[in-house]
Amino acid sequence: MFSPCASTLSLNPKKLKGTANDMVLFESLKDYILTNEMLTENNYPVHHPEKRGSAVLFADNKKVNTDHKRRICCRCEATYSVNQTGKHMSKEECTYPKGDWKPLVPGGLETHYSCCQGVMGAAGCQVFKLHVHDSLSMDGFVSTVPWRPLNTSCPRVYSLHCEMCYTIYGLDSRVTVVNSGLEVVHNTFVKPSNDVIDYNTRFSGISEEDVNGNNTSLKEVQETLLSFINADTILIGHSLETDLCLLKLLHSVVVNTSGVFLHRLGPPHKLTLNNLTAEYLRRTIQESVCGHNTAEDAAACMNMLWGVKQHRKPKK
Repeated sequence: MFSPCASTLSLNPKKLKGTANDMVLFESLKDYILTNEMLTENNYPVHHPEKRGSAVLFADNKKVNTDHKRRICCRCEATYSVNQTGKHMSKEECTYPKGDWKPLVPGGLETHYSCCQGVMGAAGCQVFKLHVHDSLSMDGFVSTVPWRPLNTSCPRVYSLHCEMCYTIYGLDSRVTVVNSGLEVVHNTFVKPSNDVIDYNTRFSGISEEDVNGNNTSLKEVQETLLSFINADTILIGHSLETDLCLLKLLHSVVVNTSGVFLHRLGPPHKLTLNNLTAEYLRRTIQESVCGHNTAEDAAACMNMLWGVKQHRKPKK
C-alpha cells in the first residue's frame, strides 16, 4: 500500500473530511484514551507549570539535557564532552549493538543481543564515527486547541508516527499522519535546526538528500498539524510520547498501541510495533532497504485499533 521510499506530501485537504467510520472508531476508542495519570506515568510531555511554551517530563527526565558540556551516548552509554555549540570536543568512535536485547529462549531469564548474540557487557558489532544522544529540548512547545464543530459529526481520529535522525542537540524527525481510512493526510520531513551527526537511515528512512532538499521548519509543521488536529482529536501511535516530544506538541487525548496490546510479562515490558503487526495483522513491516516507512507504521497502528473491541480494556 505504501511506497518504502515515499515522497513527502505537505497536506492533503481531501483526506481531512470525516466519514461515518470516524464516529464508529472514535466511540470504540474512548475507553482506551490514556488518563492524565497514565500520561504522566508513560512520560508524555505536559504543560510546564511556570514556563509558558515549555513542557516537562515527570516519569523520566534522563532525556532532558541539563549539562551543557557533557552528553551520554544513547547507543553505548559512554559520556562525552561537547563545546558551547554542542559539537564533539574530540572524535571518538562509538561501538554498539545494532539489535535488540532479547531472551536466549522465549520466556527465559538469560538474554543476549539479537544482532550478534552478545551478552551484557560484550563489545558491540556496529561502529559509528561519533557518539550520538537523544536528549530533548523542552522549550518551543505548542498545544492543541478545543474542537469547534463545523461540518463533521465528531472529532477526528488520526494515527501519527515519526522517525528521527541524530543532531548535535538531539533528535530531529520526519512525520506522517494517517486518517481512519488508512490514507496519508500529512507527510513531511522536518528541516533539522542543528547539524546532523547521523541520519540513522537504516531505521529512520531519512537520508541526507531528503533533508538537504527540505525547507519545512518545525514551526511550520506545528502550524499544519494544529490546522486539523484539535484538543479533542484522538491521536493513535506506538509509544507516541517520543513523537509528541519531537514535534513539541502538547496533546492529551491519546491511544497508545503498546498500552492496548500488552506484553505477556506486563509493564514495563512493551512489544515492538513490528511484533504487534506480525501477531495481530499477520504481516511484516519495517523490512525496506530504505529504512522504516512512517506511513506504513502509522497505518499499522490505525489498522490494529480498528479491531480494538476484540481485546481487553486497559485498567484505569
